[in-house]
Amino acid sequence: MCKVSVIIPYYNREKTLIRALQSVVNQSFKDFEIILVDDGSTDNSHKLADEFMENHKNICFKHIYQKNSGPSRARNEGIRASEGQYIAFLDSDDSWERDKLCLQIGFMEKNKDIMISSTNYNIIKNGDIWTKENFKKPIKKSNFYKMLFKVFFCIPTTVVRSEVFRRDGLYFLEGKHQAEDNLFFLQVARKYKGAKLSQPLTNIYKREFGEGGLSGDLSKLRQNEFDNFIRLYRDNKNNSKKINIILLLVVLLASEIRHLKRLILTRIRR
Repeated sequence: MCKVSVIIPYYNREKTLIRALQSVVNQSFKDFEIILVDDGSTDNSHKLADEFMENHKNICFKHIYQKNSGPSRARNEGIRASEGQYIAFLDSDDSWERDKLCLQIGFMEKNKDIMISSTNYNIIKNGDIWTKENFKKPIKKSNFYKMLFKVFFCIPTTVVRSEVFRRDGLYFLEGKHQAEDNLFFLQVARKYKGAKLSQPLTNIYKREFGEGGLSGDLSKLRQNEFDNFIRLYRDNKNNSKKINIILLLVVLLASEIRHLKRLILTRIRR
């Protein structure tokens, strides 16, 4: 059994998939398997992935194909096929710094109560590089209620202990194509402790919203965020951290304000 299962879903990513794969192969931490999930690609991605696997036979790969069903099912298929003690996620258009797994797994090995962790990250666009957050401390702990107002975890930076899935049955909601990752993060943070490392150990090559990908449709993104909060509110009876109706209304209002800010920023960029 390997220590870490790295899950990389992809759909028509022939231009970026190899960059993502190479960043995993180049990790200083070597006890991992790579699980590729082809979400019904129609370009050359699958062939490129097979060729990469053929050229790296020293690495344990699994390559899964599914009809186009979206990122939630793709990640879940990867999780079900995984054997690692930790599950790490990487999007096929992003990449990792060389010591990403070494530092993050080392942190979680020392802090057994942390069930989910992420890292700071760089945003790289048109030759410019900037770091997402400025940290006052090396580690920032997650807080479920604060996460209702501000996204804390980011999928390509995240590592989760496998028992969250295998023991507790928490998975990504299939059929949901936007904000599905944040719903999962909120569900995990509602039950467990989480943390974020201050080092920028992941590289993201597009802005978080309004630019390509499924997050590019801001109207649908808002609808899916609303859906997330309503789902969490309805799941009160199964959790000690409650959301009352007043908090729900405040959270929905804050989400609407975020949506308006995104619209303004997107128009300014154009």
